[in-house]
Formats: sequence, C-alpha cells, structure tokens
Amino acid sequence: MELKSEPEQTFKEGKTVYTLKKTEKVEKSIAEGDVQTVTAYDDYDYAIAESDVPATKTVTETNRITGEPEEVICNLTGIHPAGMVMANNTMTVTFTNYDAAYYEWNGNYIPRNDEIPPLSGYEAQLLENAGAAAGSIITGYSW
Repeated sequence: MELKSEPEQTFKEGKTVYTLKKTEKVEKSIAEGDVQTVTAYDDYDYAIAESDVPATKTVTETNRITGEPEEVICNLTGIHPAGMVMANNTMTVTFTNYDAAYYEWNGNYIPRNDEIPPLSGYEAQLLENAGAAAGSIITGYSW
C-alpha cells in the first residue's frame, strides 16, 4: 500500500483494533533526464504584443513522481494568434429634422438620400469615431 504520510501505529475500526507490525520505506529517485514539461497559456480577446504580457507565469502542476502538487514558474516563449474574434458593436448617430436636404455629422454635410445608407462613404470616420480596432469593418446600417 502506498501512503503519502506515516501510518498510525494502531487504529480502531468498530470493535477491532489494528496494530502495525512492519513498515518499509522506499524512496523514489529521479532518473537523470527524467523531466516533466509544464506548459500554460492565457487567452486574450483583444490584440496584444509580447511586451503587454508578463515574462513569467506561476502554475500549479502535479509532480508525476511524487504525486504532489508543485508550483512551477514558466517563462514566456512567445505569443501566437489563436483565431479571429467578431465583436458586434453598435454606434448610434441621431439626425434631427428628417425632412432636411442635408444632415451634419462630424463636420460633414451629408445630402439626404433615402436609397443609399445615410453614412455611406464615411465608414473610415465612423470606425475611428467609435474607437474600432484596425481591420474593423461596418457590416450594416439601420435607418
């Protein structure tokens, strides 16, 4: 029987008392080259650079030999893109006086046109005004 701590000399179970007669302790030695690789990662849902993340991370891992949890300090080896994230954001632009020939938005005079979305042609300014990340696109307008 493997135990992680020293066994009691006696213990009672119901009316029966058990007495320990013999123990044998066997030390497990680590063979040279017996290495356990520990890896960890963090996911970010926004763009980061290597300088944005800590150089080390403390991870609790179970030691294969002792079976005990052990804290290990992992060093950053690099960052890798894990895919794309689609973030749906809504930006509201309110126009007043709907019968006007022109509307003013962000210093631009926009001619009224019920056939073309009201801010068509101003996508770059809209994205900048909304604080959107590089590569963002407008997927639709509601009028």
